[in-house]
Amino acid sequence: MVKQNKIRRNITIDPYLWEQLPKYISGTRSSFIEMCINKQIYCNDDVDELERQIEELEIQKRNIETEILIKQNKIKELKEIRELNNKNRLVLEKAMHTIRLVYENESYIDTHRIRFIANRHNIDFNILLEQCKKENIIVNK
Repeated sequence: MVKQNKIRRNITIDPYLWEQLPKYISGTRSSFIEMCINKQIYCNDDVDELERQIEELEIQKRNIETEILIKQNKIKELKEIRELNNKNRLVLEKAMHTIRLVYENESYIDTHRIRFIANRHNIDFNILLEQCKKENIIVNK
């Protein structure tokens, strides 16, 4: 350590410790004491900084956990919607299969029969009517 801008002070220390100190340190006793003082002073700043960083990380962790829960709930909702859509698609396909069979046999289908098929399959009549138009199935009133 450089001796510039250093001050000289008297300290009280156990004589036995003072004599044993050179066996356990490298360098001078003054540099060792200065290093200990530095550690004490700057260690507190380091502890405060580390505690602040830990607090920030805990906040980030809570935010991430919240975000994960939100996304898991969204996935659950989307899976339920997809499952419902698949069921609705199957019901629509079954109803349309019946309508196609009638249409193939008779070359047309009446609205009252479409209404009956809609009620039987528990599907909206207008959806079946729309699907018939898309598939160019002739519907008699």
